[in-house]
Amino acid sequence: MSNRYGASGRLATAPAAGGLIAEVRASATRRMVVEEITVSLGAATATTVALGRATSQGAGGSAVVGQQEDLGAPAGTGSLVLPTFTTAPPFNNALGVRRVTLSPAVGALVSWTWDSDDRLVIPAGSSVVLWNAGAAAGAAVIDLFVVYSE
Repeated sequence: MSNRYGASGRLATAPAAGGLIAEVRASATRRMVVEEITVSLGAATATTVALGRATSQGAGGSAVVGQQEDLGAPAGTGSLVLPTFTTAPPFNNALGVRRVTLSPAVGALVSWTWDSDDRLVIPAGSSVVLWNAGAAAGAAVIDLFVVYSE
């Protein structure tokens, strides 16, 4: 049985069109096997959210390290990183693996899940990013969480 972890955060500034919402970052030594990523709007602004692989990890940022669901498990090493980067993770916005437009309502959300036999794997030292794929600025408040194992 693998150890499950969860990390959550709140982006409190509207992402510009094409701007980053968050990075899900694996540590240099352990991969992340993602079960779920949820994005919820805390402000009533239509927002198009896309998920894709970064070509390299960002530097800096406001990292929330995953907390173990079983307190007997080792400490998590993966993290949800909010965009206060010193160097943003580069990505190709044409290569998203998921994309959705959330309606302009507080509480509008998407929850992407992966089956137990087909999880989203983030190799050690790699990351995936969430970005505003819309043509205008996104919601001023966006809540996020990720559930994963290592």
